Amino acid sequence: AWKFFTSWSTSSAFAKAFFGDPGNVSIRVEARDALGSTSLAFDTIKVIEPEVAISNDELLDLVAGVQESGDADATIAAVSVVASATASMDSDFANTLLDAMNSSGAIDDASAETLSAVADAIGTIVSSGPTEQ
Repeated sequence: AWKFFTSWSTSSAFAKAFFGDPGNVSIRVEARDALGSTSLAFDTIKVIEPEVAISNDELLDLVAGVQESGDADATIAAVSVVASATASMDSDFANTLLDAMNSSGAIDDASAETLSAVADAIGTIVSSGPTEQ
């Protein structure tokens, strides 16, 4: 999926931490200036599983960090991956994930792709829990 930036976009959209299924992810970036000149960069990153188990509190801290970037798409992706990677979640954990999505502003974006991502993330949360402990 393409992500478009303005000239004022910051590099924080490309953080050192990526959330996703283990494996290789290819990234292609194309920049075009006002005169129409373009530059292209391409790279592949490897998403690996952590060597130690990550607690739910650490996962919520990761989601909060992504949410603070102000990137709604990244927040939805982080919530979805955290929900799918969590073996069990209680109601508070699930509500915190739902609150992160709600406050991200992603629901305000009426694009079909964003709404689909939100629906998928909610479906993951619902299917993964919550389970009362």
